[in-house]
Amino acid sequence: MKVLRKALRGFRYALFIDLEATQREAELIELGAVLAKLDDEGRIAHVYEGLRTYVKASHAVGPIVRRLTGISDFDLAKKGITFEEAIEELKHYLGKKASECIYISYGSNDIRILEQSYSFHQEADIHFIRLIKKNYLDFLTFLGRFLHDEHGNPYSLSNALKVFGLDFNGQKHDALYDAKALLELYDAFAHNPPILLEEYRKNIARGTKLPEPIRRLLDRLMKEGHVDLTDFDETVKEALE
Repeated sequence: MKVLRKALRGFRYALFIDLEATQREAELIELGAVLAKLDDEGRIAHVYEGLRTYVKASHAVGPIVRRLTGISDFDLAKKGITFEEAIEELKHYLGKKASECIYISYGSNDIRILEQSYSFHQEADIHFIRLIKKNYLDFLTFLGRFLHDEHGNPYSLSNALKVFGLDFNGQKHDALYDAKALLELYDAFAHNPPILLEEYRKNIARGTKLPEPIRRLLDRLMKEGHVDLTDFDETVKEALE
């Protein structure tokens, strides 16, 4: 799929990553990541064992995040490591593949969490954080070019999986399970052009910014399977009457 290869920019590996953060300051508390090797078409060729890291935050987790993630301040004090150590652990996980890797998350919030966390812990490796930001793909925005709900809103990760007939496996708002779900979504996107085509057609047909004659023609095309130049001319004339 050309559009996918173009987005990947020739990278040989992809790191699917999800970050959970404190409620108020968006400081990292949990990192989940899964590395995959890509083939020449950008499809998943091999999946490595995932990484999960809990990170001690200098700010409170917050009640909403605690309910969503099940992570408490006590948990982080007991099993968390510093932000600097978490960055080093991720670097070690990737090894020499770090520079050959595109970093994929679902939404741009993960990059914001990295930058915000670094502002509190500037002893961490800023060069690696900049590498992530440079070689980054927001898959939510990428997918949103082709798929969105009937109201034009982007799909949540679990609902995007449903478009391809998949269920979310594991606990939502668990960083590692979210990263694995993103990998599954990416793989489904790469292997199901017919589903993507059908969903893209639907989204184009119900586009709210299209001129009224075009929307009417697209509705007719979706129902009847055919329109021609005469139909186009008649529809445009009707709109002017």
